[in-house]
Amino acid sequence: MKAQVSAELLLMIGVSITIGILLIASISYFYTDQLKEKNIDTAKEILVAVENELFAASKVRAGYSRQFTLPATINNENYTVSMQGGDIILTYSSIDFIGSSPNVTGNIQKGANTVKNVGGKVCLNLQTC
Repeated sequence: MKAQVSAELLLMIGVSITIGILLIASISYFYTDQLKEKNIDTAKEILVAVENELFAASKVRAGYSRQFTLPATINNENYTVSMQGGDIILTYSSIDFIGSSPNVTGNIQKGANTVKNVGGKVCLNLQTC
């Protein structure tokens, strides 16, 4: 009788541990998925902010100058941002997010960026345009 109780107790402990491990694994998966979605939303927000800065510079009078900053990482994960052929391309987690920009001379970078309107021409991170 005691052996049967011991065997049943060990079986119950084993089943409980297995259920616990499965529960932790599923919670971890959903947390990771939600964190990735949050980071994707942040990447989109950065892209829209860059678009807004550049279009604002194109619409205001000559002499406009403004500095804005892009984060070095998105929640400690690397990303890249560049300008190609009138498009702003932000790449995060092997996903390209593409935004439009006015005609801009110069290139975007992580960290501090300076956008200027020089005689109706938008310049980005250039001393002279």
